[in-house]
Amino acid sequence: MKYEFIEIHQAAFKVSDICEYFEIKPSGYYAWKKREPSARSIADAEHAKRIEELYEASDKR
Repeated sequence: MKYEFIEIHQAAFKVSDICEYFEIKPSGYYAWKKREPSARSIADAEHAKRIEELYEASDKR
């Protein structure tokens, strides 16, 4: 979650400053960024897409 926050806000703040605030090392963020998505995150994304499709198909009910 912290790494996603850094990803979103790195345009407004320096990565090193955000990492210092969260008390994490910038190398951890950069290692996370290089990692392939996990099987769990891929499955979660597929489920979220399917849920949205069903929601739209039911006229948002």
